Amino acid sequence: MRRLLSPLILLAAAAPAVAADYLPMWVPKGTESRWEAVKGPYPLALDRRHLDGDTVSAVVVERRLEQESERTRYRFEWTCNAPDGGCSGDRPRIPDLGRTRYEEEPTGRTRWQSVASSESFDAPASLQALDAAGATIASVATVVPVRGGTVSVALLPLLERLPEGTPQPATVRLVLTLPRADGPAGIKPSPEQFAALAARTPRWMAPAARLAVYREELKARLLAEDHAGALPLFEKIAAVGEPLPAVFTYRWGLSLMKAGRTADGRARLQAYLKQAGAQGPDAEAARRWLKASAPAR
Repeated sequence: MRRLLSPLILLAAAAPAVAADYLPMWVPKGTESRWEAVKGPYPLALDRRHLDGDTVSAVVVERRLEQESERTRYRFEWTCNAPDGGCSGDRPRIPDLGRTRYEEEPTGRTRWQSVASSESFDAPASLQALDAAGATIASVATVVPVRGGTVSVALLPLLERLPEGTPQPATVRLVLTLPRADGPAGIKPSPEQFAALAARTPRWMAPAARLAVYREELKARLLAEDHAGALPLFEKIAAVGEPLPAVFTYRWGLSLMKAGRTADGRARLQAYLKQAGAQGPDAEAARRWLKASAPAR
């Protein structure tokens, strides 16, 4: 490591004539290692990935490149110059005596450090269904909100959006595109964690269990008068393939009408009348809706 100029040269410039036994010079008092981050902006990555129930979470971190340097502290003081170490004589006061200074030199070593980010942004993402070999068998695109450097995503709604007929995967991977990232950042539950989650996912349940879940969700939507939100549940229940009562068709048609999809609603109500007959329990109400929505001539 480079050191300060020879103390003898400094002496010649700064010190008066003194006892020959003593010399004033810069004396090293210790060296410490210091790491300093290279100026950003820094690439982002995910850390502390976690699955709790059906929600995956992670912390966004900045990947900071740090460089090491060695910092040596020097003190300007009298030193004994006698060959046998037995110094004597006066040591008069001179300028700068007792002053401290530092010298810093890079070592050439670097390291990466992860520091929690506080950024907020919306990250394009996709949920990938993976087979046992890790190959993608289906995927669905989404946007993940990152707030204050934290990611939190409920997986069940995304699993329900996978293409119809997607077999139960071995696991899934949520892949996010982060700003300034070196590549895609992923969160992947273990196969054991995902198996427990899949058991609570209606699309991979036995038909009877799946219908029970969808019916409860549909009931809640209808009680809240959320007919637009109920329509996907009508479709999911019909897709199970189990026989359904005529009243299901009537309520589907009614929700279509109330959601503003008149043509589709009329078709369902007409299908109900064929299914239940002219004397069905909701036949009169269905006819009133059909009459009120009939196209003007």
